[in-house]
Formats: sequence, C-alpha cells, structure tokens
Amino acid sequence: HAILLASTLLLTLSPLAYEHGLRRFFDDARLLPAWGGYAIASAGLLLQAAAMLWGDDVALRRATVNGSSLLQLLWLWPQVWLARRSRPYAQPLRALLWGLALLAALQGWRVYDDIRQSLSGQVAAHDTLVGLVVLLSLMVSIMRSLTDLVLVHARLEAALLATQATLAQRANTDSLSGLASRHAFEHALQQLPDSQPPQHVLLLIDIDHFKHINDSQGHHAGDRTLALLGGLLQAQLAAGELAGRLGGDELAVLLHGSPQRAANFIRQLQQAIAGQGGDFTLSIGISPLHGGSDYLRAYQHADQALYAAKHAGRNRAYQHDGQLTLPMLQPA
Repeated sequence: HAILLASTLLLTLSPLAYEHGLRRFFDDARLLPAWGGYAIASAGLLLQAAAMLWGDDVALRRATVNGSSLLQLLWLWPQVWLARRSRPYAQPLRALLWGLALLAALQGWRVYDDIRQSLSGQVAAHDTLVGLVVLLSLMVSIMRSLTDLVLVHARLEAALLATQATLAQRANTDSLSGLASRHAFEHALQQLPDSQPPQHVLLLIDIDHFKHINDSQGHHAGDRTLALLGGLLQAQLAAGELAGRLGGDELAVLLHGSPQRAANFIRQLQQAIAGQGGDFTLSIGISPLHGGSDYLRAYQHADQALYAAKHAGRNRAYQHDGQLTLPMLQPA
C-alpha cells in the first residue's frame, strides 16, 4: 500500500506541477483559481486511500486511481486552453490540448470499465488498456516538452521584437518635441514618389530668438517651448503628413497639396500658439516638393526662404517658387 500510495502521489503531483508552471509562465493569464487543482488532487488522494482500506476490490481501486487522473486532466485542459488564448505565441499549446483530450477520453473509458467490473464482480486480472495509456501518456509528455521549448522560444522572440520596436521608436522620435527625428523625417521624404506638378510642400520652421529664450529664462523654458510647438504641429497635421525636428530649434513639416495648404496650415498654427498663450513667434521657409529625389533641392530652397523671412524681420513666412523667394504671410 505504501508503495502504491507513493506512486499515486507522484502521478498526482505531475499535473499540479505543470499547472503551476503555466501560472508562472503566463503570469497575467486569467486561469481558473489555483485552489481548484489542489482540491481535486487532495480529494483524489483521499478517495484512493479509502479504496485501499475498503477491501480487496481491485476494480474499485483502479476506478479511483483512474478517476482521480481523469478529474485532474479535466481540470488541466481548460487551464491550457485559457493560457493558449492569452498570448498570440501560445498557439503551439493546441497540440497539447488534443493530446490531453485523447488521454482524458481513454481514462474516462477505463473508469467506466472498472466500475462495470466492480459492480458485476467479474474483475479482469489485468487492465487491458494500461499499455495504451502508458504509450499515450509518454506521447503527451514528449509533446508537452516540445511545446514548452516552442513557447520559450516564441516568448523570447516576442520580447526581442518588442525591444526592437521600442528602440526603433526611440530612434525615430525626438523625445523632447515628440516629432520625428531628423533621420526618420528625411527617410520618409526620400521615399515619396516623384510627381509633376509637385504634390507636396516642405516647411522649415525656426523659433524666433530661441537663444534669447534659453539665456533669459533658462533651458527648461526652451524645452517647454519646443514641446508645446511639437504638440501643436502634430495637432494640425492631416493624415499622411509629417513633422520632424531637424536639430536645435529647427523644425520641418511635410504637407500634402499646394502652397495654399501651407498658408492655411501656418494661420491655424499661429492661432493655436496664441490660444495656448505662447509668447514666441516663428520664421518659416516654404518650398514645393516634387518627391523623394527632389528633397535636397526643396530643402535648399526652403532654407533660402527661411533666411529671407528672418532677414525681413522674423515672424513671417516666405516661399521659394524655384526661382524667386517671395513673402507669403506677414505679421498681423
């Protein structure tokens, strides 16, 4: 009896250990309450001990052992199913679910057959299905080990992809203004298809007297100004448009459409700055943009227009039409 109880205890602990491993691996999965597995295992052990003390009914003993195993399988199956639903990379658990279902069905048949033998008094000397159960249990054990390896690899791969996405986000986003970094902005513009006539407009924006803001009010005031302007620019963008910080207080904006779209954008931006109580003005250079291959030329023309806006007294926008630099918006 002691040897039988010890072996039964080991068989009972195996599903509990796997369930515990599922809870640790899928730490935030909504599995069934942990006490359920312990309650089922404890009840099964008590029933098996009672059956051993009941008498010499071998079929009844087998029924309690197989019934306890069946209950644990029926408890473990929904735990694995819930764990599989909790993560995209947990799909390999599907094969284990099929294995557990087959094993549970076989154990259910064994329980039925043992109870039938116990009630009829015609007890078979040996359990005819034990060999099949051992073989299927071994297959499920191998399947579980392979599934565990796949899950570990999948979770590591998911964590690596998440880390790469985070690093890419940090590399492509300016942390102070919230706009695209220079590299990300220029890369996006260079991917634009060429068009004739130009379908895009490039804006270069400088905060007027930004150095004075830093020197007189402190760098934290300059940082707040950049953060405010970055948020206002993002709010004015339409779908597919982009704003980036090229460095210092130099910002750039890609707009879709004609220079008239740029004029409307600048007016809305000025109104938004005033609405937020911003005490700074902007100098803006504008150039049409044909596409990715035209970026360097458009940048040079927008830079020339920006310089003209500053030279004319700041707080205004100038446009370079490819030949001349002309005022677009004057201060009110």
